[in-house]
Amino acid sequence: MRLMRSRMREPRPVASTTFMAVVPGVVVVSPRIAQAAADEIGDYLIESEKHPAWMRRQAEAKKDKETLASLDSIDRNLAAAKQSHATLCSCCMDDNVDAKAAMACCQTIDDALSRAISEHDTLMKRLGYAQPGAK
Repeated sequence: MRLMRSRMREPRPVASTTFMAVVPGVVVVSPRIAQAAADEIGDYLIESEKHPAWMRRQAEAKKDKETLASLDSIDRNLAAAKQSHATLCSCCMDDNVDAKAAMACCQTIDDALSRAISEHDTLMKRLGYAQPGAK
């Protein structure tokens, strides 16, 4: 009974669900998990384009050049994020995922989305809309 208890307490590594294993000097990333994460990022990017597209239609109808300029900036940042996402997807297709390259792509995506969100916040303030949760 004592032997069974000690075995039950030991963590069991599962290769298919492990995102990353660290071997001295080497980082090994599970391709399956990396591909799933890349797919989620892609889904988020697709969803993130819908609101600015709606805003663009509204601004074009009102001929609001300042809003259109802000939306152009948002669109450029979303395009940069999508370009880095494409690179991330190509990194994740290999059996040996290059962890450094994948992280660089993720950082570029994060930076581009941060700029897009900041521009969107500025635009919404200019248009007179409060941020969600703001009083």
